[in-house]
Amino acid sequence: MQAIQRFLEQSDPVLNSGRVGLLCNHTSFDFASGQYLFQILETRGVLARLFLPEHGLFAELQDQIPLSETNVYASLGLKAQIVSLYGSTEASLAVQKSHLEGLDALVIDLQD
Repeated sequence: MQAIQRFLEQSDPVLNSGRVGLLCNHTSFDFASGQYLFQILETRGVLARLFLPEHGLFAELQDQIPLSETNVYASLGLKAQIVSLYGSTEASLAVQKSHLEGLDALVIDLQD
């Protein structure tokens, strides 16, 4: 069983009815369902914010290219707020306190 499946099968109420923030990229994929983790959490109605690392959600950006505008991800149809953690200012390189407000959990799934 994949790590994502084990994670999703937990009886944690936050994963089923809370407000979750997710920091991930294209490697956060569940082969059993054929979906990305952000899609699974969106379908469950718990994804509140999707945080994007350097290189973007699908590793489409080159090294050190800022991602200041997240509207390029509008085609994903997510209700969750999308927050880039690699913009053009130094302040954009860290999660701001306001980005964490209202979240019950922050899940980080980044492969090395």
